[in-house]
Parts: sequence; C-alpha cells; structure tokens
Amino acid sequence: LDTAQLRQLREKLSYAWGPLTGNPTGHYCLDFRLEMHRLAGKKIAGLATAQRSLDERLNRSDRAQHGNGYGFRNERFNGDPLVLTPQWFTGLEEKDGILRFDFVSSERCIQSTPTLSERRFDALLTGAGFTTTTYQRPKTPAPPKVRFEEQEDKEESPTESRGILSPSTKSRMGERRREAEAEAAAHRAEEELEREAKQIREGEDPIEYAARIQQEKKAREEARKEAAREAKRKFLEEVAAREAEESDYEEVRETDCCAEWWREITQSSSSKLTPSLYSEAYAIKLRQKGRTEEPKKKKKKVKRRKKKKKRKKGSVVEDDDEPLNPSADYRSGWEAIRSLQSTIGRRYLSTAQVLQVVQRLPSIDLLRVEGIISLFGRIVDLDKFHELWRELTHDEGDELIHRLGYLNAGNPMAMEWGGRVYKLNLKIPDEYKMAEALVKLAILEPGTNWVGERFKQKETNKEWSPGWTCPPTWEEKVYDWGILELRYNTRGSRGSRGSRGSRGSRSEADENARRGLKSRFLCGCRPDDDAA
Repeated sequence: LDTAQLRQLREKLSYAWGPLTGNPTGHYCLDFRLEMHRLAGKKIAGLATAQRSLDERLNRSDRAQHGNGYGFRNERFNGDPLVLTPQWFTGLEEKDGILRFDFVSSERCIQSTPTLSERRFDALLTGAGFTTTTYQRPKTPAPPKVRFEEQEDKEESPTESRGILSPSTKSRMGERRREAEAEAAAHRAEEELEREAKQIREGEDPIEYAARIQQEKKAREEARKEAAREAKRKFLEEVAAREAEESDYEEVRETDCCAEWWREITQSSSSKLTPSLYSEAYAIKLRQKGRTEEPKKKKKKVKRRKKKKKRKKGSVVEDDDEPLNPSADYRSGWEAIRSLQSTIGRRYLSTAQVLQVVQRLPSIDLLRVEGIISLFGRIVDLDKFHELWRELTHDEGDELIHRLGYLNAGNPMAMEWGGRVYKLNLKIPDEYKMAEALVKLAILEPGTNWVGERFKQKETNKEWSPGWTCPPTWEEKVYDWGILELRYNTRGSRGSRGSRGSRGSRSEADENARRGLKSRFLCGCRPDDDAA
C-alpha cells in the first residue's frame, strides 16, 4: 500500500490503528456506539494485560499511575475520573458514554535494534509531508521594567501613562463630549424660545394668546415624536447593518478529523482536567454526594448556547479568546504526524531523529507533544529521551509528563531535567515514587541539590508552608499526601545546566547511586527479548 492508501486505512480503523500495529501509546476518546471504538477498547485491554504479565516475568518496576501495573492514565468516563482495568472493557455493547484516557506502552527493544538510516529517515519524513523548515522554541519576553523617576517626570495623566486609553477610545470619548455639549446647547435654545413664546405680544387678545400657546405646544410635541421615530429608525438600520456585516465574518465550526482531535486534546489537557481523581476537591465532591467509590455513570448535561458578548461600536468582529477551529499551521503539522504514524510500521528511530521531527513542527497548541507521543513506542535509546526537553516550552513539558508520567519519561542519570520544576502530587502512586527517588538521591549525593523546594499539605491551599525544607523523617518514609515542587541541581552529570538561585555548595553527581535507581524507570527496564 502507498502512503495515501495507508492513510485511508488508518482513518478507517480510527483508534484501533495503534493497538493493531503495535504502537498503542497515545490518547483515546472512545464512543462505544461505534464498532471500531469497541474494537480499540478490547484490543487495548488485551495489550494492557499482556504487558503487565510481561513486567511481572521480567521483574520490572511498577510505573503505573495508579500502582496497579496497567498503562492507563488520566481516565474519565462521561467526565468523571475512575481507575481503569482490563476487566472494565467487558460488555462494551451495554455501556453508554464516552471514555477518555491516555495509554503508555511498556514495550522495550534491545539497544542493538537498528534504527533508520538518515537517507531512509529523510525519505520517510518527505513522504509524510514534513517540510525542511525548522521552528525554534518560542521564548517568552520579560516584561519591560520602568523606573519610577521616569514615570514621575511624565506630564500625562495616570491612565494615559499606563496605556489604558487607546487612541480610538480617546476619539470616541471626544465625540461623545461634543455630542453632549451640542445637545445641551439645543436644549437651552429650546427653553429660550419657549420662554419667549409664553410672553403676551403687544396688542394680542388673551383668547388668541391661549390658542397660540396651545398650537405651539402641540407642534413641539409632534416634532419631538417625529424626531424619536427617526432616531429609532436609524438605530434599527444600524443594528441590521452590523448584524449583516458580522454574519459575513462569522466563523463556522468545522467538524473534520483534525478539528475534532484538536478540540479533544484541548479539553483533555492537564490544565482543563479538574478535579482529578486524587485531588482534595474530588474527595469533597464524593463526601457531599455520600459516595465512597468512583462514579460509574453520569447524566448528560444539556449544553446551552452561550450568549454572545456585546461588541464595541465601530468594530467589525473581535477575535475570540478560544477559537473554534485549529490554525493552518496546526493542520499541516497534524496531517504530517498522521501520515508518519501510518507509514512508520515496525521501524525504530533514535532520540536524535525524533528531535528532528519535533523541530519541524510549530510550537502551537501542544502539537509537538502529539508528535513525541506518537513516536514514543518507536524510540530505541530512551536513555537520551531527556534531550527532547530543550525543544519544549514549560507548558509542553508539563503536558508531556501529564500524558506519559515521570517514571516513563524520566531518567535518573539526567535528574536535573534541564532546570525544570518537578510538580508532584504525593497522593498519586507514580509521582510518590518519583519523590522517593529524589529524596534518596538527595541523601546519597552530598551538597545542596534541592533548589526552591516548597510544600503544601492540600491542593486547595493557596499558601505554601513558609520556610519548608525536607524533613529528616523522609529518609525513612515520604509523606503520601501533599504537593511538592522543587528543582534538582548538581554538576558533573548528564543534562545538567545548573539552576539560578541555589545556595550553598552544589551537589556532586553520584553515577553509581543513579544507576541503582535506573531500574525504577522505563529506560532502565529489561527489554522484552529477555523473556524469551
């Protein structure tokens, strides 16, 4: 089959493509009313059972998010979090709802597995639709610093010096002021005319005077009503013209595969999944409902159409904060990733080659994270997986850890993690094990290696514990509750860049101690061929 036919087959099989081709790592959104989605669920359940039994035979460590040995992560059924097991996938025909989850395969090939040559790798990317254009990691500019002396010397008003009033706003305020002044002048002239009309003219009969006053009063009332009708007519014409203009620019909600996937990933990102299964908010929710276990079914809520925000006078169409459809750059990158998934087959890549794929993808809407996850099961040298972090922003790095987990994406030989912050919820089993590894390494490596550490007892607490340091009791047992954040900093180790703000002498990396922790991570697990 050529590339176009493989792509058609991939779209036909939908979510069942990854499990059937041996590359099941990725995000799943299964609607059990569809046959292919039910097939994907049954296949992924079988792979989870087989991989857990293989891990037990090879004495691999448990890297699962829930500590049960399965590769399911971030599961939600009809919006409610739950712990997913292969037994849950029995009787899918009777289940009604949407199941969302991430799955991480524990497949490990031997280090001597040959990777694609550069010539074949370039041909593979060209056939998938990747261009030779590379994108740099975006940098967030620092806010400009303004000296207080410069602010005091300025003669503008405080609002103008801060840039609150734009030129268009100032012009509109001037127009309104002029309109108000003109209206006040017209009102004063009308009052003057009315006062003069009420005076009796020389030689005028009182009866004629009364009739004249009544006629003038009636004429003024008719003129006022006519002016009101004219103003109302003009207002309705302006509203109709504005609505017609906005309808021409109205954005249509696209329903193709790329748009639906983009919305799904945006909805299921780490920043949108609240509360989680291990959060304090979810525990409070269960207590309020009188439940002690995860909910199995939730009634569908009727989505009401949101009221459109009023647009300012004179503006055509304002840009939405959350656009309805993905951008053109996202579409081209997403199409290239799908084509690469369809044509890669059982070929394996090195981390350097995956890095080239990441550099050819724009850093928008977590697209680079999708590219890494789609190729995660095809990487031979997971020991060098930490080299990908330098091409990811902090949001992309947090999302990748959310999808894969610390124990699947981490490496104790590069515990510095490019100076990034470890954000650990100690209630989650795999993040608790990551905290244990950090504590053990901090004990074995002399010097100051925890930088900027902080801790709070509950996720709902806004304030962190003041002056917190790692307690001595953690040498025996780490707390299984609370939120821990820190940077790990040493010198003389792989991937170490150093961190600013460290106090005291920096720690020296202990290679032997780190090798002892490597078996806890996926990069240090025995390959699948050892079970033969």
